[in-house]
Amino acid sequence: MRSHFGLLQTLTEAPPIAPSIYAALFAHLKACPDTYYIVVVVDKKTDQLVAHGTVLVEKKYIHGGSSAAHIEDIVVSPFVRRGGMGKKLVVGLRDLAVRVGCYKVILHCKEDKIREFLVLHRLQQSDGSVLREVRIRSKINGHGGLKDFFCNWSS
Repeated sequence: MRSHFGLLQTLTEAPPIAPSIYAALFAHLKACPDTYYIVVVVDKKTDQLVAHGTVLVEKKYIHGGSSAAHIEDIVVSPFVRRGGMGKKLVVGLRDLAVRVGCYKVILHCKEDKIREFLVLHRLQQSDGSVLREVRIRSKINGHGGLKDFFCNWSS
């Protein structure tokens, strides 16, 4: 399983599960078309996972039955951090959500990771205010591009 749980454990509690349970979970995710998009990055030298991120597409009754995307479980191996992979992963997942037709994209982030996210991605306001929650919302304009970007700030 290419150290999948070792990588996830650097993010949160993620004890290894039996291969049969892993396979059943994978089959369940695949059985929900256009819902789960899990992206992993594999180091070719070690054949191990070094990054992981998920886009979960939520079907909505609002906005004409369109979808919202939730970016979750972003994790980069400590061995390759500070090289920009996390930012590329988040941007790539956001772009994936746009391509599958989501009208908004929300990035979910643990409170203790907010400062790191802001500093690394230069999202802290010049007055020193910080995010109460990391929420990146992207709407699609008539040409399929991003219309807006916002975060909820507090001092």
